[in-house]
Amino acid sequence: MIRLSCLWGGLIVVLCVTRCATEPVFIPVEDSAERCEGGDKADLPDGFGCVRFDPGESTATVGRDEGEAVEFFLGIQYATAERFEPATERVYGEDDAGTTINGEENQGDACVSGCKLTIDTPDICEAPNGVESEECLFLSIWRPQDESLRTTQIIIILHGGGFLAGTGMADFVYAEEVARRTGALVASVNYRLGVLGWLSSFTTEPNERPELPGNYGLTDAWAVLRWLERYATFFVGEVCDKGSRLCDFSELSLNLWGFSAGAKLAACVLTSPVTPLATNLPLGQIEQVILSSGSWGLPDRAGPLLTVQTEAILKTLECIGLFESLKVDANGAFVVREETIECLKNADVEKIRLGNAAGLAAIVVGDFSYLAEPYSPVGVAPFLPDTDCVQDLKEGKFYGQEAGSFPADDRPRFLITGGKNEGTLFIRAALDLLPNLPGSSLISALLSAKSYVIALLLLFGPEDAKCLLREYPANGKEGSEPANGPGSAPDTVSSVSSAYGDYYFSCSARALCKALAGSADGGVVCYGSFYESGWDFSTPEFMTNAKSPQGGQFDIYRSFCFEPGITCHLEEQMWVLGNGERIFPNFDFSEDLEEDVALTLDEPGDPVRNQGFLPIVKNFIDTGFPFDPTDNSDGVWPPFTEDAANYVALSDLIDGADNSPVSFFKTVAQVEQDGGFKIEECACWDEINPDYDATWLQIKKRRYDIFSTTDAEAETRLLELFALHGPPAKSDCVGSDCIMGWDGKTSPVN
Repeated sequence: MIRLSCLWGGLIVVLCVTRCATEPVFIPVEDSAERCEGGDKADLPDGFGCVRFDPGESTATVGRDEGEAVEFFLGIQYATAERFEPATERVYGEDDAGTTINGEENQGDACVSGCKLTIDTPDICEAPNGVESEECLFLSIWRPQDESLRTTQIIIILHGGGFLAGTGMADFVYAEEVARRTGALVASVNYRLGVLGWLSSFTTEPNERPELPGNYGLTDAWAVLRWLERYATFFVGEVCDKGSRLCDFSELSLNLWGFSAGAKLAACVLTSPVTPLATNLPLGQIEQVILSSGSWGLPDRAGPLLTVQTEAILKTLECIGLFESLKVDANGAFVVREETIECLKNADVEKIRLGNAAGLAAIVVGDFSYLAEPYSPVGVAPFLPDTDCVQDLKEGKFYGQEAGSFPADDRPRFLITGGKNEGTLFIRAALDLLPNLPGSSLISALLSAKSYVIALLLLFGPEDAKCLLREYPANGKEGSEPANGPGSAPDTVSSVSSAYGDYYFSCSARALCKALAGSADGGVVCYGSFYESGWDFSTPEFMTNAKSPQGGQFDIYRSFCFEPGITCHLEEQMWVLGNGERIFPNFDFSEDLEEDVALTLDEPGDPVRNQGFLPIVKNFIDTGFPFDPTDNSDGVWPPFTEDAANYVALSDLIDGADNSPVSFFKTVAQVEQDGGFKIEECACWDEINPDYDATWLQIKKRRYDIFSTTDAEAETRLLELFALHGPPAKSDCVGSDCIMGWDGKTSPVN
């Protein structure tokens, strides 16, 4: 028997627990007539009861030898929320005393989403029970079973899905291996999506709350933090004072890990001036932040585009008339009538799903760049007043204040990751989605070589179009995805997807990390990495199961991302979280996960052998360095500076007949030796829009707007552009040495 003490509600509570194979978690409940059952809780004072959480237990990943046991608590409700209202954290009270919650079987619902419209992959966007509902604010927790292996670190995983799909309950974010390899308490969470998470209106009246304040998904993230503040210490266990007592919450370190849209949600948590008010959380307690494949070049929805999207949603839900428009003032704020709000609050879930589809269609038709993220946080009071999370993060603002307002030690440290082919997933998926949408002519125009050139001229003008055509030739970019299966060449669509991924993800991530490094007094520490090659398990042989339909995300991986040099959006997630074998039985991580290996150079110039990404995560959350700082970190992986994009490269390759992965790490020096990471491509985009604060159509409108002129004026302008571009000449040039003219003929690059 081991006795421990904890401070709860101003009282010292003495508990007795027995170390056993699986150890329940008891959370004291105040003002209860009930008593915790069992002799080991007999020392609780009068007036206290308990809620008991029974964990599940796993001693091995599928296909591996037995490893350190991990306990898990799946599908815990952390909050409740009325429709279009902020979330309120779940607080255990008198009525809960004496109850037992089974953490072994995940009963947590997924949030109502647009899964079928976008990802269409159950392993990514469905809960194990297959249910979507509005009662969806659940989280799952993993921790090492052996208390001596636990640390004071908490990792909060925010899933991706364009703010329209995904769930923290899915196998795609199952985090057992993260807990096993880091010793942290790991929580994967749901947040509200689509219409129910992000539908918004504006008001220009000072101190007046708009009818639809929006950003409800952000309030869910705040509720997670408040729930953890109340209860995390009980799940962490006795790890403070050399394992002699429970920790106070202030002694625990928080780490955010966001994937895709979840990365942007993490940015909003960090930058919103409301976060410290909503959570009572000091900035210094959020120590490390991992941002994986965020769309840093895609601005939040705003202005007329947001109005059009909301109108489409309201018409689909029959909350305004088919020919009715919203009232919009000179500042772009729109007003929604009281009866419209009542209609929205009473709409059934099936209509909400149709509204999700209408919102997706409206925004993509209005600006196809929002393919990757049709919903998003918006800068409206009261939750995100007059702010764009990404731009604020680039300026080094935290909690609405300049980073220089905080001591350097209180500023979070960042690790930003991404793939080489971030756009492939979205553009290839668009080929299935967009032809069915009226008015989607612009993206369709980009899909043939001739019209692709014309579109670049219209969007960016002749000089910038020439730079882009050099990097993304109309006849296909080398190193982009093959058009028609193994051994086939890239095509025009491959260039479109490369350009899309580089601007909205890769190059804007580079700009974000450099901006953080150059912000405030002394800047913010930011490390950069990219997945150079690997995941050649993305083949029909490996990536097939009964729940993986044609046309879904895994189908795109199988069709376009199977070659080692192609690393698509979040293709690495099953590797970095170590959960691939839960989805595909043919996955084999036995070599990758065998043991922790120090990330050090064997010989100068040699790639560093590593065992997956999780040792990097452990080093980063424990020390603030991706490498153990005693292992020559500065020479291996220095952080970004305002002038230097210090990228490292991560690779994961199949090795031998047993199909086990072998992972390699390239240092900054080695990456630079290879020509750097997207230096030439990003040079074009940096010249076009160094702030990455506008979509391609918004860039065009800043410069000129052909489509606002008469037909005759537009024709004249087109002829001027073609004249400036120069007449195409016949040539025998090939590949990246060519530039394609407006008539589809090729000529040498000047």
